[in-house]
Amino acid sequence: MNAKENKETIQSYINNFRRQISQYLRPGIGIECTAHPAQQGGGVLVFRFGIGVENIDDYKKATSSLSSALSGIEQHAFGGNLKGFTFKGTNLLMEKDKIILIKDEEKKEWSSEAALKDIHSILRIGKGENQ
Repeated sequence: MNAKENKETIQSYINNFRRQISQYLRPGIGIECTAHPAQQGGGVLVFRFGIGVENIDDYKKATSSLSSALSGIEQHAFGGNLKGFTFKGTNLLMEKDKIILIKDEEKKEWSSEAALKDIHSILRIGKGENQ
């Protein structure tokens, strides 16, 4: 996937995610997304939610891999040298003030259905979950 296709795929996912999660948010809650694309495809998305947060998307320069993209993000789940890490599918990190999604290059991970599945994982709703 070339850089233009990757950015279009990422933007489509962000739009679907924002549209589908908005029904679960109080009025006035904004969603900011910072995208960290990987040259190999896929990327890391950092979503911040809050009152007064603007619905804006910021794209960082593409890095060589998902682990390189993740190493440039402040997070507390992984430490040290991340070069040895490989990520498949969608990986979810929830931190105090943000949600981090690490998504590989597989097209199915970037679909509208994947956005809904990711939202259900975040909100812990769906089959087999206690509500």
